[in-house]
Amino acid sequence: MEQITIIHRTLARQIHDSMKHHCINANGHQVGDLYCKKFEEAFKCADQFIEQLPNIRHKLILEVKAAYVGDPATSSYEEIVLSYPGIYAITVYRLAHELHKLKVQLIPRIMTEHAHSLTGIDIHPGATIGTHFFIDHGTGVVIGETCQIGNHVKIYQGVTLGALSFKMDEVGNVVRGTKRHPTIEDWSSPISPRTNFSLLIRVRVNGVFIMRGKNSFR
Repeated sequence: MEQITIIHRTLARQIHDSMKHHCINANGHQVGDLYCKKFEEAFKCADQFIEQLPNIRHKLILEVKAAYVGDPATSSYEEIVLSYPGIYAITVYRLAHELHKLKVQLIPRIMTEHAHSLTGIDIHPGATIGTHFFIDHGTGVVIGETCQIGNHVKIYQGVTLGALSFKMDEVGNVVRGTKRHPTIEDWSSPISPRTNFSLLIRVRVNGVFIMRGKNSFR
């Protein structure tokens, strides 16, 4: 419990700092009453995040099992947990995604970009990813902000689930918050976008086994 308390306090302070940064950027100044309100909000976010840790742990167990089933080269769960870059990237994503859902500013993106720098796997914290997700090898994988991935999906290195173009408003500014990345639905058996594959339009891939090769759907 003591360790959880330390994590909670540290996280609450960091969330509070990110909120202050966001308010200063938005308003150009910091108001005392707003500062206090944000402090309470930061502790509430930290509470909600801590409450989700058992659920995150459960999902990560399923991820490790999916890796064990999906990779005949591995000899143990320990090998997967300690050495697989895909598991590291997914772990960071799962944590960052919970903060993203709580509308925490800045921190989730810093987390996933740090994982990106270590693994070569770029998962936006806003992406929605189901259970039993496995990234094999992983270098060059990109998963965009509004991408939706179902259950039992396995992808390989060099796969981009991205956006080719963006919706613009009448004055030419990018419209934010709209769906622009692909959806890969879950299936009774795993589906696998293979190496060097790019999906750059809003489409649904339902139970399709996508073969190897330098392919790009636009």
